[in-house]
Amino acid sequence: MNIHIGNEIAQMQKKRGIQNEDFAKRINTSVRNLTNIKIKDDLSVKQLFKISEVLDFNFFSLFEPIVVAPTVVKESKPQYHKDKRKHTIKLEVQYPAELAGELGKFMMHVDGIAQKVGFELL
Repeated sequence: MNIHIGNEIAQMQKKRGIQNEDFAKRINTSVRNLTNIKIKDDLSVKQLFKISEVLDFNFFSLFEPIVVAPTVVKESKPQYHKDKRKHTIKLEVQYPAELAGELGKFMMHVDGIAQKVGFELL
């Protein structure tokens, strides 16, 4: 299933009757950036969390689970930023199709835990 998340956000914003200026303020961005978000077909997890909260809709539920073969998670080569080493890992989550609507809640919990220990979800 191919979903244009920017279109979905625009439709839900219209349905909720929220003006661009108010919506932009509530997601901590400018109207110009909000327009760019609606044009995009992908967003960061953090952006989608905030938008989901403001519009009171779980946009993560729009995505069908992807079934993948089990893989070993490998750490990437260290990247250096201002003398601090940052590592990146990719995480795959497998879940039954009937729980697809719960993915947003799961990711919000993961993000909350990550922030508490100093990690950042990209």
